Amino acid sequence: RDLHSFPTRRSSDLHSQDGKVAMSFSDCKNQDCVKAGTKAHIKENIVCLPNQVFVEIEGKEGGYDGISN
Repeated sequence: RDLHSFPTRRSSDLHSQDGKVAMSFSDCKNQDCVKAGTKAHIKENIVCLPNQVFVEIEGKEGGYDGISN
């Protein structure tokens, strides 16, 4: 699923698939949001300050953060 944002005459495209999200395009200068890669875990986020876009993964807490012996 692709989402397009045009908040301030600038453009950002998000791609969401299989519970993961990534900024696939942004016309911002530094491209930090695109370089952030794919996010899939609760509380992870992607931010594009120049385009005023903030995306955060939401969901129920639970499961394991890690397993140790």
